[in-house]
Amino acid sequence: MSSDLRRVSSLLGVDVRELANVQRDPRVVEARELVGGLGVERWEVGVKALADALGKSRDGVSLWVRRAARRRSEDEAFADRLEDLDQRLAASFKKWPAPDRTSASVSLPGPERYPRLVPSPLRFTAATVYMQRGR
Repeated sequence: MSSDLRRVSSLLGVDVRELANVQRDPRVVEARELVGGLGVERWEVGVKALADALGKSRDGVSLWVRRAARRRSEDEAFADRLEDLDQRLAASFKKWPAPDRTSASVSLPGPERYPRLVPSPLRFTAATVYMQRGR
């Protein structure tokens, strides 16, 4: 998890220690929201796992995720930054070769070798469904 946090924080131009710190610098606050929203909603990282990795409380990380969900629906520029970060992060993981699926005798590796990097765009999170209901 820590190498993934370093990777995403470098893409955001912040240090992991800044994410874990109590700074209220708007740049760092937005980075926390992007990390929380992207990690929990799109990359299926648990709130507890993210909180433990950063030494933060689960409530605090949950707040980042809720703020990210709200901002994504209300602020198009934030939604674009979230999407851009998701694409750049996915591209940074493309070091694994794609399995050859052209042969009928191909043996696909297990999930531990080729982790699921990009969730299905059709998967709705509880937050997305909740927001679409207008609650």
